[in-house]
Amino acid sequence: MSKINNYFIDHSIFSSYITGPMANTKSAIKRIRRISRQTVVNKARKSKFKNVIKKMNLLLDSKKKKRL
Repeated sequence: MSKINNYFIDHSIFSSYITGPMANTKSAIKRIRRISRQTVVNKARKSKFKNVIKKMNLLLDSKKKKRL
């Protein structure tokens, strides 16, 4: 954590608010909106995929234990 003028800033919380250069064209603005929506979708899909993999591994482990 950085200390700036007696204030503590947690960069992990505010890292998503740090922006790069502003979009200059209409298509760039649309692309930014589309990417932000798609990021939410991708995170949800990735989370579901990871959970399914974990459940599958647990199921396989339990079947291996039953055989032994």
